[in-house]
Amino acid sequence: MNKIVNHILSFLQLIILAIVFLVQYFSTRKMGMMRHVVYTNQKWEANYPIATYELGAIAVVAIIALIVGIKLFVKLKSENKDAIWMKIFALQMAVSIIYIGFSLIYSTEQIRSYYYINIGLLLTVFLQTMKSCLYITISEKNY
Repeated sequence: MNKIVNHILSFLQLIILAIVFLVQYFSTRKMGMMRHVVYTNQKWEANYPIATYELGAIAVVAIIALIVGIKLFVKLKSENKDAIWMKIFALQMAVSIIYIGFSLIYSTEQIRSYYYINIGLLLTVFLQTMKSCLYITISEKNY
């Protein structure tokens, strides 16, 4: 069951990243997609406090990454650095750092589909956190 859920979550992560890549690709190649992305950006910026939401998401991702990272690091220390725990720890930290770095470095002026990419990366971080928590809870049940 664990492997099935892990593969499903990994597949969802790949699909989300592929969709985000396609949105970015077509927003630079096709005028209709570019217009839609620019219109959506303006609509979201006018109707929602995007900066507040973004900083809140960055703070939540950083806190969750820290908590899960500490938990995984403790697992690494207690279980003689098993390869699977090292991979999970590295993936969790990498995905979180990529999301936080992208959110802090880029904006809609530099990348038109910034909000789409940001939401896609946030969903990827969420799914990776679910996978990490799944491994933690299953390993704690086994011991």
